[in-house]
Amino acid sequence: PICRAIDPAINDGGINCSAGGQGSGDVWYQFTATASSAQITVAPGAILDAVWQLYDTGSSCGSLAPVICTDGPGAGGAETDVITGFTVGETYLLRVMDYALYTPGATTFNICVVSAPDCIASPTAPTNGDEACFTSATTTLTWPASPGATGYDVYFGTSPAPSLVASNQAGTTYNAATPSGGTYYWRVVPRNTHGARSDCNTVWSFVRNALPVISTGSYGPACSTDPAIDLNAATPVGGTWSGTGVSGDTFDPSAGTQLLTYAYTDGNGCSASGQTTVSVTTAPAATIAYAGSPYTVGSGTATVTLTGSTGGTFSGAPAGIVVNSGTGEVDLVNSSPGSYVVSYEIIDGPCTLNTSTNIELVAASTSYYSQGTGDVSDAIWATTPVGTPAVATFDATTDMVVQNGHVVTST
Repeated sequence: PICRAIDPAINDGGINCSAGGQGSGDVWYQFTATASSAQITVAPGAILDAVWQLYDTGSSCGSLAPVICTDGPGAGGAETDVITGFTVGETYLLRVMDYALYTPGATTFNICVVSAPDCIASPTAPTNGDEACFTSATTTLTWPASPGATGYDVYFGTSPAPSLVASNQAGTTYNAATPSGGTYYWRVVPRNTHGARSDCNTVWSFVRNALPVISTGSYGPACSTDPAIDLNAATPVGGTWSGTGVSGDTFDPSAGTQLLTYAYTDGNGCSASGQTTVSVTTAPAATIAYAGSPYTVGSGTATVTLTGSTGGTFSGAPAGIVVNSGTGEVDLVNSSPGSYVVSYEIIDGPCTLNTSTNIELVAASTSYYSQGTGDVSDAIWATTPVGTPAVATFDATTDMVVQNGHVVTST
């Protein structure tokens, strides 16, 4: 770099600048190019409104060729520009003047000619125009190092004219926030100790395609004996189901909490999946029986034999039989003779069991009799005082001898 103060400098009003400026008060500075590009800055004091012009001397001072003339910020502001196309080893003249009538030679200002860091030709990652599926809310931007750069200004955003997000960052990576799918734009401007290069304006872009939004729908609860369930509520349609009991787009329930997965790939090649659980209850199983059927009504209970799942409810039909709903016992005292069906039902979540058995209730043989002319010592009177009518119960399958002279009525 060539950087020095000039106070005073030689005055020469010979060559005018198209950007304006009073040539009669100009000063000149000479340097030899050491690189193909350089950043030239004229930093005046508060009074001077600097205008500068660059000339290529070629082989002699008599063949000055204007390269650029610049005027920007106004009085006190630094005039800076990056010039490319220098011929290394060739001599160049830098002419400084005031936009009005102030004489540069009457003040102090700095002229700096430094090798400018190279602009970044193309990024490392994501490459320009890269298109991929959205996978992270942060994307790491990387670029090759620029010779001579001491830092980088990073511009990033969703606008084609991205905003500055990091100034004079050391290193060649930046973690950019990419919270959703879309197109993102960025550029990197190398800097050195004299500031950022002013002509690195190339903007790159990359696309992050949003992932499909999956809705699986809800299924169940189900019973293990239910028929296959159609998995028809998932969106977008056209995906693939997987999991225990899945065949195509149907689910054959098996006991337990089953995890089902629905995966979908869109037209951009972006995939997403969703999961849902189906609660499947093991179906109850049971049988009942009354081994002593037929039962004689009048006293006691008939006990049920239950094999399998417990906790159900018993009931009897038609009317006339009295069944304990919790134990299944039949009350033979308060039930009437007849043919009945006792049912057993279990409801366990989505599962229902109904099973039943038949039971026969019969009446006892009862004889009503009165005293006749028989002998009081005969057996039929054994439990009845003489002359008192009584009721006796007889086995319906056993012969009964009625003594002569007795009157017997049987129901």
